[in-house]
Amino acid sequence: MTDEQLDLDPPDELLALLSAHTGVAVERIRSMSIMGWMPKLIDSVRPPSQLFTTYVKQFSVLLSPDRRDDKLLKDWRPWIAEPRFASPMGCPHCLVLDDAPFLRLHWRLPITASCPEHGIFLEPISRIGMWKPTLDAFELRSAPNTLRELDAITLHALTSGSATLPTVCMPAGTWLRLLRTILDELNTIAATARNEHRVLKAVWQATGLPMRVSASVSRPFEAMTCTQQVRFLQAAATSVSLVSNQDLAAFGPDVSLLGGVMVSEVDDAQRHAERWRQVGEAIDALMKCARETPEGARQVRAVMLFGKPTSEQIAEVDRMLAAEGINVPASVT
Repeated sequence: MTDEQLDLDPPDELLALLSAHTGVAVERIRSMSIMGWMPKLIDSVRPPSQLFTTYVKQFSVLLSPDRRDDKLLKDWRPWIAEPRFASPMGCPHCLVLDDAPFLRLHWRLPITASCPEHGIFLEPISRIGMWKPTLDAFELRSAPNTLRELDAITLHALTSGSATLPTVCMPAGTWLRLLRTILDELNTIAATARNEHRVLKAVWQATGLPMRVSASVSRPFEAMTCTQQVRFLQAAATSVSLVSNQDLAAFGPDVSLLGGVMVSEVDDAQRHAERWRQVGEAIDALMKCARETPEGARQVRAVMLFGKPTSEQIAEVDRMLAAEGINVPASVT
């Protein structure tokens, strides 16, 4: 039996045998495998047809729902990538601090790229045996704050069942599907995204990485190289940060789940602000005319006294005009 089979879906017979020899409940042992993360991480380790569509295209965040490529993927499973089982990543600091070094289950998946606790990128980890790793054997690269924050949200979701963002809280299953949605949207080409591609371009520029980092559109995130996966997670972290802080308006209807706003809402607000700007300019021009010409003063006074004003209201208007430097002709007073 391979490491992947043990971590993914250990057989019931093995779980029962381990439980009998350790006294640990079967369900507790199962929770140490990816099977124990169902259904928040994955609906089933035995994927049904069309799983990609139901999992990855359930939400739309950066792009409108119709601006992504359809992928017909046989036997696709979210977050499960065979290369990560064969060559796992890990945090050197965590391993050095372990009394008995062990590979964490989430390191087997391309679901995080850093260790939020120690602030470094995950590094390739050779098979752990009787040796005690030392930090000298690793590169120890500092991870960007946005990536550390993203990975902290994901790890908390896996362990607690809920994801806590700066402005919202949601079930773990929703968060993982939203994150996987963003990763898919970031791999959309300009011809498909059309005018909405400017949102993706803004994200990649803010991340400081080339657009799509040479990824193939036909290959899902799980089939990318480890380097590409790390870079896409960095871009996803930038997306979540920009959207949550409302520094980037997106086109997806589910952007509100991250506390963000849609481009249409921003456009409406901009149009509303433009109308008020025009009104303000018109008022400024009218007041300028009222200060400079008697006819302008009469027009402003007439507007302010529209209706059937009382003598007290007339006196108050005249005082206000005088305070603004507008001299109302004696013939109208």
